Amino acid sequence: MAATTQNGGCLARCPQKSHITPLFGNRGAAIFYTLPEKGDTYASAVSALEKHFTPKTKVNVVERYAFRKRAQFPHETIAQYVLACSCSSCRFEDKSDDMVRDQLLERLLSDSIREMLLLESDLTLDTAVTLATQMEAAADQAKKKVFRQRCFGQGNSSTDCAL
Repeated sequence: MAATTQNGGCLARCPQKSHITPLFGNRGAAIFYTLPEKGDTYASAVSALEKHFTPKTKVNVVERYAFRKRAQFPHETIAQYVLACSCSSCRFEDKSDDMVRDQLLERLLSDSIREMLLLESDLTLDTAVTLATQMEAAADQAKKKVFRQRCFGQGNSSTDCAL
């Protein structure tokens, strides 16, 4: 449409609104007359047509579906998972932090961390990440401590040492 409105284009040579529909044929006229805001002038008619034929930016449904299905992998830390969710191209705009926080709560592997986060009032993404990573680190330290006690305690063989 932009090319036809340049100097020398057919629309530039026909500055009357009544000349627009014959230029597009029957199908073009049908489209034009179904537009909600055709306008009363040639300029407003051209604007309405350009608005109609300009490609719309679509929210990518497939991207949002993939975002919603994305769960934390067993080898993935909470920080890595949140980063992966934050990098999605879902275009949540000003709701992005809320969507990532909700995704963290819903698809987190650890039920105990989820339960603790759900007890928080006014939970923000920053608070959720801070608390969840602290609990994750504490659980990892406890696991390592049990491992060291089992492996390096008195009378244990190296075959008992499996993390």
